[in-house]
Amino acid sequence: MNIGEKIKDLRQSKMMTQQQLAGDMITRNMLSRIENGAALPSVPTVVYLADRLNIPAGYLLADDKDAFLYQKISIISDIKKAYSDREFLIARSLCSKLSEIDESDDEINYIISECDFGIATDAILSGNLHNARRYLDESLEYAKKTVYRTSEVESMCCICFRYIGKISPTLNSDIIDDVSTSIVVCNDIFCNYILALEGVENGAFDSGRIAQDTCTEFFQKHIEIKRCMKGRNYSEALKQLDELFVSVDKIPPTVLYDIYCDFEECFKNLDDYHGAYDHSNNKMRQLEKLLSGD
Repeated sequence: MNIGEKIKDLRQSKMMTQQQLAGDMITRNMLSRIENGAALPSVPTVVYLADRLNIPAGYLLADDKDAFLYQKISIISDIKKAYSDREFLIARSLCSKLSEIDESDDEINYIISECDFGIATDAILSGNLHNARRYLDESLEYAKKTVYRTSEVESMCCICFRYIGKISPTLNSDIIDDVSTSIVVCNDIFCNYILALEGVENGAFDSGRIAQDTCTEFFQKHIEIKRCMKGRNYSEALKQLDELFVSVDKIPPTVLYDIYCDFEECFKNLDDYHGAYDHSNNKMRQLEKLLSGD
């Protein structure tokens, strides 16, 4: 990319007209000639345009490799802030602009992998499971592109695939065949919730410890309900399910499906087949919503 192309690309990305960028120092016609490669700007003009574009002048004069570094330096703080604020789509979009210039940058590929995982877990909780599946696979793809250690994010993707795979076997990975890989604990609240659920189901897990340390209060309560059900204390589990159901303003759609399953199981084991039938219908309606993406 030559200097004129860089100026035009930056101007358009900032939604500036040629007249706005030209300002008082050069004419719009001169700027047009520079952008089209018909004229080369003087050093003072380069400094002037760079200042108006809010970038280092060196970026406009650098070769493609150095230009990538200049651009990375200029937006990496925005990427980190968006990621810290859990604005994963914004952070990923900024990273993608850099990836278009250099697809081999390990740091950017690692951040994209982490962002994809964040987007995927948000999609799971919002009930958009097909979108979640897509971003989990993309997270795994970008993890393979970096030399950074990505075993944790890869394991977390496997954990999430196991969770959505229980809802529908069609929600499987195109990247990996075996999702049984696991970790004992991680920094992701939702993954720790899934691990706690799996631990209760396996009957060999102190779910209370994990819940207290790394899960939200809602997830803690649901894990405790699972423990009651595992101990065949269905009356207590049903009582806690009722309390949980009415105490939460908006239960995540995916978790709501699981709760309907719990209701159905409790009613069945208490020989209340009318209640089991009602919640079986609720479960199937919720599943249709999850798989349709609504």
